[in-house]
Amino acid sequence: MDLNKAILKYALQNAVNFKGKANPKAVIGKILSENPELKARLDEIKKGAEETVNKINRLSPGEQKSQLEKLAPELLEKKEAKKRELPELKNAVKGKVVTRLPPEPSKYAHIGHALTFLINYLYAKKYEGKCVLRFEDTNPEKASREYVDAITDDVVNYLGIKPDKTVIVSNDMPKFYELAEKLIKMNKAYVCFCGREKMKDLRQKGIACGCRSNPEEKNMEEWKSMLGRKYGGGECTLRLNGNLESLNYVMRDPVIFRICETEHFLQKNKYIVWPMYDFENSVEDDLCGVTHIMRSIEFGEMRKELQDYIKAHRGKKGDGLGRPKAGNPEGIEKAGNPERDFVRACS
Repeated sequence: MDLNKAILKYALQNAVNFKGKANPKAVIGKILSENPELKARLDEIKKGAEETVNKINRLSPGEQKSQLEKLAPELLEKKEAKKRELPELKNAVKGKVVTRLPPEPSKYAHIGHALTFLINYLYAKKYEGKCVLRFEDTNPEKASREYVDAITDDVVNYLGIKPDKTVIVSNDMPKFYELAEKLIKMNKAYVCFCGREKMKDLRQKGIACGCRSNPEEKNMEEWKSMLGRKYGGGECTLRLNGNLESLNYVMRDPVIFRICETEHFLQKNKYIVWPMYDFENSVEDDLCGVTHIMRSIEFGEMRKELQDYIKAHRGKKGDGLGRPKAGNPEGIEKAGNPERDFVRACS
């Protein structure tokens, strides 16, 4: 190796890359990174680099480039920038992909929301599909008009996202009730009067409570009583008849409806029986025609199993949405829900 030639060419390259001013330390680092065995000659390299850099820095940028072109033209070749694109979606059909931005309007959006919003939106545009902005406002205790307006402003004006449709989930309450009654008639849901602690204890032990064995007629009667405001908050819930032996804890008869007497910012006091997140999210994905869902790994497969179970009981083929199971981009589902917090972004 011609050490002097190496020092000269890397000094010229460094000068060209940094507006005519080479740095001897950068030259030394380059020499040693490519030839670690030369560390024994560090003093020699240091002296040579300093002397060479002093000479090079007195040249004009044009002269530096001209000398480098003669000595080592390959160092002037710029690497072709690789275009970075979103990974392909499985089972995606151009013009048919539908994604959603599902914020709960209970707080201001943060950078995590922005990330998942953009990922969902850009995938919809990549496949010439549609993106739905969906406000999941079925928790009257947290949802507010202030956050709906703030998130809308962030999405449209700050992120530049133009949703193809905007949905306020609480407007679909009658459809949630329709499915709840269908589940009751199928003996797939029951009204439970167990308190929070008792319910938690029995679920942990995988033991059914006494309410689980009530007949369909009794459950329907109590459900109507819930809707008719016979009971107050915390007195009873509607639970899904799941699998108490499941290793997936969320499948052990989860609550799918609860009573909340807080006035809703939009629906006012029209409803007091409200769906839980997994239930409303599952139904809304169906109603919105969502084909692909971006999830973070924090969301995991546990809640996905419950949501798929609920979707399947809408009486349709495939995943319960009336179509084959949609895929997710590699590294995104296994990497949410950003939806609610995305990357957790994501629900």
